Amino acid sequence: MPEPLKFFEMFNLLGERMQNEPSNLISQYKYNQELFIAIFWEESFFRNIRQNSGWDSGKSIGFGQVQWINVNKFLNTKFKDPIGEVLRDNKLSVDLALKAMLAADQWKLGNKLEALKGYGGGSAPNWIDTSNALLKIPEIANSSSITESEALANKAAIVHALELTKKDTIISKIF
Repeated sequence: MPEPLKFFEMFNLLGERMQNEPSNLISQYKYNQELFIAIFWEESFFRNIRQNSGWDSGKSIGFGQVQWINVNKFLNTKFKDPIGEVLRDNKLSVDLALKAMLAADQWKLGNKLEALKGYGGGSAPNWIDTSNALLKIPEIANSSSITESEALANKAAIVHALELTKKDTIISKIF
């Protein structure tokens, strides 16, 4: 099992990939960076992995645990090994989650809560609460990047925010 990315690494990678996304839905206004941090924490603990348990065991991949059968459709690619491609490339894994959220938004006719539930397989486990808590941290709010020292200085607030979505001892490895 790969080690998780550090919080600042995940945050910065997500910020970089969001800036490359042409849709205005992927922004601070609808599906913001903090929301994807919550999703990536709950779904994979910041690890680019294949799901190995639960109802969709083996079917979902990446930081955002998107069903692998949708990789080529969402990314407009023709990968022969979509699972391997995503698991070898953290940027591609983030891009896949962004595109999956856009597809969920379209599928749910722009209803954010319903799109989050669609993305999450029927629920959106406190993702909005985590996003809102992260937005209260000045170094994070409306910023696309954070330094390692800023993340460490805000560790307590970040841990509190992430634990609104999911608690796990792996949290000690992200700082």
